[in-house]
Formats: sequence, C-alpha cells, structure tokens
Amino acid sequence: MSILLSIDPGETVGVAVIDLEKEFVIGGFILDSVKGLEGIFKAYTPTVVVCEEFNRVHGSSGPHTKTMKLIGAIELLCVQNDAKLVMQANVLKKAYENEASADEMVQAMPGSGRVHVRDALAHAKCYLNRKHMS
Repeated sequence: MSILLSIDPGETVGVAVIDLEKEFVIGGFILDSVKGLEGIFKAYTPTVVVCEEFNRVHGSSGPHTKTMKLIGAIELLCVQNDAKLVMQANVLKKAYENEASADEMVQAMPGSGRVHVRDALAHAKCYLNRKHMS
C-alpha cells in the first residue's frame, strides 16, 4: 500500500493519512510535537509527504520558529524514510477546504484541532487532483 501523509505544520500540527492507491482517507491526527510526527512516520511509512509551505519574511525568530523547525524535521524524516516531499503553497488548499470540512474524519476531530486536520486533508486533495492532471 502506498501512503500519502499530508501535514499542516504549526503550533498545532494537523495530519491526514491517505491510501494513495484507493485515494481513501485512513485517518487524521492532531499533534503538538516532532515525536508524534515521528511515530506517524513509523506507523504508516509514507511514500509521499505533502507539507504546507511556510514563508517567513521578517527574520527567523519569534512565534513562527517552531513551525520552521518542524518543517526541517519533516524534511529530515522524509530523507530518513525515503519519502518524496512535496511542498505546497498555503493558497492551494483554499479550493478544497469545503470538501475537506465535510469529511467524516474531520468532523470527528475534537475542537480547535479540527481546522488543522481539515487543512492537511485539503492539501492532500489538492495534491491528488494535481496528480491526476499531470
């Protein structure tokens, strides 16, 4: 089975796990640490990882430092696990947010973490759509 991990990085990390062959949503996770992300990589051994791009314009410190470090950790996990990393611009998910919000897996997520899993799933849907167009 080929697995797609789609990640919305930030203070709260949203993750969607997709079976690439069936294009079926396996599950979603709300994480707050690299350790949790490492566990997801071990459990699902992804072949493709989609991650929302983060552009920091004004320096490299402050509240966004955790996000930048997390993306670095994601890059390392992809290298260590021989997974293809695809960075996607934030705006690309916008067209898929409503569809992702309606997904049962997203609806089952608790409270404020739901939006991060929705964003991860929206990025996965965008990736799959772009894959079909190429």
